[in-house]
Amino acid sequence: MNYGDELIVRGWMSYLSGRENVKNMRIETNSKVNSERFHEEGGESANEYGTTIVFDDFLYGLCGSVAGLSFWEQFVRGVEFFDKGGVDIYGEENFDFIGSVRAIHLHGGGYFNDIFPWHGFILGFTMSLAKREGIPAMATGIGLMPMGKPNREQREKFVSLMDCFSVFELRDVESFRLVKSLSGGKGNVVNGFDDNFMLKREDLFSCDGHVGANLVLSFIEHDICRMSRSYLKRLSEYAREFDRVVFWECYPWQDENVIEFMRSHISDLEVVCSRDWVYARGRLSQNDRVIVSRFHPHFCAARVGVSGVYNIKGKYYDVKHGSIVALGSGFGKGSLSRLIRPEKRQGTLCLYDEELTAMKRKVVDIGIQSFPLR
Repeated sequence: MNYGDELIVRGWMSYLSGRENVKNMRIETNSKVNSERFHEEGGESANEYGTTIVFDDFLYGLCGSVAGLSFWEQFVRGVEFFDKGGVDIYGEENFDFIGSVRAIHLHGGGYFNDIFPWHGFILGFTMSLAKREGIPAMATGIGLMPMGKPNREQREKFVSLMDCFSVFELRDVESFRLVKSLSGGKGNVVNGFDDNFMLKREDLFSCDGHVGANLVLSFIEHDICRMSRSYLKRLSEYAREFDRVVFWECYPWQDENVIEFMRSHISDLEVVCSRDWVYARGRLSQNDRVIVSRFHPHFCAARVGVSGVYNIKGKYYDVKHGSIVALGSGFGKGSLSRLIRPEKRQGTLCLYDEELTAMKRKVVDIGIQSFPLR
């Protein structure tokens, strides 16, 4: 249950349930039970609009049922799933839901790449399903890097299915260039925005009871071994300059070790859980400073004009953080070997946030106008 992923789910639940013609939504996730618990209040809000939301993890189980394949090999496996008797192999009764599918939406996240090759199956499966059943489809806020190029046969299959998308939106320029080069002119390929823009910035955080200045931290588990003694010493000294030091939990079970480690250096560390951040109970203001390794805390903090530093970590996160910097986050580039203090420097992203949110909605409106939802 990653903060950024669930924030995006919350945004789409809110947006789609508010549309008159959307009465039923099936959200595929990696854990049906965990998603139901996490988004209980989001589901209740959707019910107020008369929309029923069902979570399931069947497709995630399918994509992970065959290991050892590259992303593009998994993609082909998904494309050929129906023709090669996949329904019979995995049980026809498990595919009854297909008959009620009226539209397909691949929503945002950065998980279609070589780091998570099994997700290639989901891309191929949904494209094939849309083409086979004549179901309209769109993809929004997709990040594909790092990603190797497909071979000739794999590319031909990708191109042959691209026109099933009313829009295929990429959230960073590297992903856009890759899909544009592969698509052969098919499909409405858009250099767009991350799906967190489905929420207005005033829906991201709470200002209730926020006083003083807080230092907000968001680290990843493998950051621990990269933090030098000097970095930790200077960070604990820097933390004393703030009224509160808050850890921004993003991935509950992964962050447990990080929180325990940070508390051994900052004894009064407070933790705000990921669910509270997703449902805007986390407090953040422009008096605060943020030091992050994760993508969406950087993005959302910058949207409300908070100053911060992001830690570089490798190509996967460099592309992600780079896309926010390109939008004008104003965050400085940090390092876990030497503490770089965030400067009081508001980026330009927050100044243009309303315009960017409006542009995102225009892309979505183009994609969804062909959806005969009910």
